[in-house]
Amino acid sequence: MTPRFIVKALADNPLSRDCLPSAMGYYPQAKDHFMARDMPDDDLVIFCVAGIGSVEVGGVRHRVQRGDAVL
Repeated sequence: MTPRFIVKALADNPLSRDCLPSAMGYYPQAKDHFMARDMPDDDLVIFCVAGIGSVEVGGVRHRVQRGDAVL
């Protein structure tokens, strides 16, 4: 769960008030990590800090590497 003080700060900022995180995570060793989201009711943001991977959207696979952000 996102700490209340972070939610408040983001809610007060016009750049982020409509995009509030409900959870956060950091996976420094994500080798072989997999997850599927068939019909999500929220958005997922991924920022790759190292290595390479891929995401598949609509049957199309996209390469993700260090410095890439995915929404």
